[in-house]
Amino acid sequence: MDCKEARQLFSAYLEAELSPREEEKLKSHLAQCQVCSSLLATIVGLGQELRNLPEVEPSEDLLHRLYLIPEKSTVQKEKFSRKGFFGWKFWLSPAFQPVLIAVTALMMIISLFSFTPVGKSWQKTAWFEIHQGYSLAQKLLVKAGVWTDKIKGYQEDFMASIKSKSPYDSD
Repeated sequence: MDCKEARQLFSAYLEAELSPREEEKLKSHLAQCQVCSSLLATIVGLGQELRNLPEVEPSEDLLHRLYLIPEKSTVQKEKFSRKGFFGWKFWLSPAFQPVLIAVTALMMIISLFSFTPVGKSWQKTAWFEIHQGYSLAQKLLVKAGVWTDKIKGYQEDFMASIKSKSPYDSD
C-alpha cells in the first residue's frame, strides 16, 4: 500500500469502518511509514482538541436574526409565487419543460429552413408551389365568373322572352 491509498483510508479507519483486511494493511503501512503515522497522529490530536473546545453561547441578537431567516424565506417564496406566469420559476418548472422543448425544436427547424442553403431551396420551392396554386385559384375564379356571367345572360334573355308578348297572343 502506498501513502496515497493509506491517506484515503484515514477517515474510515478513525470511524472504524474498514474491513479487517484493509485495517491490517493500513496498520502495516503505518508501522513502516513515519510520515503517514505522524499525519494520522496529528489528525487524531486535532479531533481531541476540537472536542475539548468550550461551547460558545450565541448572543441574543444573533439568535433573533437566525430565527428570522425562515420568515424571510417564506416572504421571498410568496414574492415568487405572486409573480405567477411572469416569474422565471414558472418558465423553468418541470410542468412547463415539454412546452419549452417543443418551442426550442420548432425554433431550430425554422432556423434550419430560414438560414441554410437547403432551407433556402425549400423556401423557393414552397413559394413556387404557393404561387402556382394561387394562379390556379385565380384562373378558376375567372372561369367561374365567366360562367356566372353567361348564366346571368341566359337568365336575362329568358326573362325578357317571357315578358315579351307571346306569338300566340292576339291583339
